[in-house]
Amino acid sequence: METERCHSVAGDEDLLRALHDEHGEALFAHALRLTGGDRQRAEDLVQETLVRAWQHPEALNPERGSVRAWLFTTARNLAIDAWRRRSSRVGEVITDAPPETPVVMDETERAVETWKRGVAVARVRNFSDPDDRLLHLDLVNHLLARELIDVDLEALVEEARAAYVRTPTLELAAARLAFATGRPRDALEPLEWLVGLDDDEIVATGASYDERVFGEWSWGLIGLCRFALGDDEAAADAFRRAERYAPGDASYVVRRRLAEARAGSSA
Repeated sequence: METERCHSVAGDEDLLRALHDEHGEALFAHALRLTGGDRQRAEDLVQETLVRAWQHPEALNPERGSVRAWLFTTARNLAIDAWRRRSSRVGEVITDAPPETPVVMDETERAVETWKRGVAVARVRNFSDPDDRLLHLDLVNHLLARELIDVDLEALVEEARAAYVRTPTLELAAARLAFATGRPRDALEPLEWLVGLDDDEIVATGASYDERVFGEWSWGLIGLCRFALGDDEAAADAFRRAERYAPGDASYVVRRRLAEARAGSSA
């Protein structure tokens, strides 16, 4: 059955499986070319492309053109966006896309520089001020949110983990950093610690309670890590758990179905 016929009913349970079965191999080969042969980045790119397809089924109407062409174009646009984010990282040499014109420092970037100076001051006083941990966390989380991932951020995270008692938001940041730098297995330890905490243990950390840290965000990232490692059944289970915390977030549904489709195809 051709994929175009599967799109007549939006939200069909078979949509992702049909897309994956019909276009998965070709899309992965295309993604490999876009990522310079990096298999993990290619897998991530395929997954994100299929998420976009599920979110925009109207774009897959055969009257608007080839489904595969749309998927390839979407993958390329996503790869270019990712390249632009990577090109802003200090010390990283990018060769898989043309260079872009440097962006003038904005207010947010100036705020980052202020945070960095604050952390430098905290370092001099050996992190003795109660506000130093918050300063570290704000800087780390902001850099991660903007995907400004480089050796400086990695050093900052490790420094903070060594300086303070184990902090949930910092452990989540460490896991995000590990996954973003191609180390999904390293990301699992802090994530499994987070989802394994009971209420008393959470209180004992002294952190403000945010259910997303111990639930949705951690399980969602566990799913991405397991998917990257090829453990598709565990990935599907993790995305299913994330769904329970955020039933209105369709991305977890899509990612679970992708993991289930890949698990089914390899069975």
